[in-house]
Amino acid sequence: MFSKISGPYSRPAPIKVKCVAKHTGQRGETYEVVDGVVAIKTSKMVATCALCDGKHFVVAHLKNDDCHRIDDNRSYYIKGYNVSEKYGTCKMFFNPSTVVFSTTEVTVSPDLERLCHHAVCPPSPAYQEGNKADYCTLSGVVASLSTTKLQSTKDGGVPLREIELSAGRDVFRVSLWRDVALEDISLSATIEISHVSVKRNNQAVTFSSTTYTTIKKSEIVPTAEEVEVVGICPTPTDIKILTSSMEEFSIPPHVWSGDTDRLILNLPLTMLIKHNEGVIISVDCPFFTED
Repeated sequence: MFSKISGPYSRPAPIKVKCVAKHTGQRGETYEVVDGVVAIKTSKMVATCALCDGKHFVVAHLKNDDCHRIDDNRSYYIKGYNVSEKYGTCKMFFNPSTVVFSTTEVTVSPDLERLCHHAVCPPSPAYQEGNKADYCTLSGVVASLSTTKLQSTKDGGVPLREIELSAGRDVFRVSLWRDVALEDISLSATIEISHVSVKRNNQAVTFSSTTYTTIKKSEIVPTAEEVEVVGICPTPTDIKILTSSMEEFSIPPHVWSGDTDRLILNLPLTMLIKHNEGVIISVDCPFFTED
């Protein structure tokens, strides 16, 4: 039914379908730079719905008020919609003439239900070299990250941030686009990035976020320990300390940004620190509290 379409866009006959799966969220539409920071200027509500007539399904892409016209697990007659196969897959869009009527239940088989759920949220297995899945999930520690910038595209400027994840011997280079580029991510944080696409170029493997991408941060319990500091290294972004056991820790400016020369003159220093994977969140030492 859904595949018999003349031309890239058409307005087929009314259909009776069930919304088997639906995902709704807010998405940035335009972006701006405020005080040097990229932010969302305007946003829209979007919904992705898998609609099934019992034999076939189509994915409907809705926005703003249209998102409220279709509910999960409800059946409808829909008239005056548009269907597109412009990019090789069948997609439905509403227009000002679209009318939605609630109706009796459409029966959908378990196999079709599974396909509908995968269409709204595709599988995203853990990345393995050679895996041919459309999407994969990366996990690791943030080893480096760029500032977020506005990248010019055909849709205007959109946020872009480059990060590197360290996972054992592997380093994953990921380009985060649009709203996920605005997520609060910090160095040394352990994160999981789902639904990234894989790009291979001359044996180099890189990854890019997609419209399905989500970022999860691991809950980390701070570690408290007493250390003996034997070296200090101020940098433009933090203060690095070296302990007698040759471990390195980072002190962010919001934790302390005082006179490092005075610290160096009084080395070695014994201090009690709390840190998250090497990033210090508190320091207990007289030299860090005195003026």
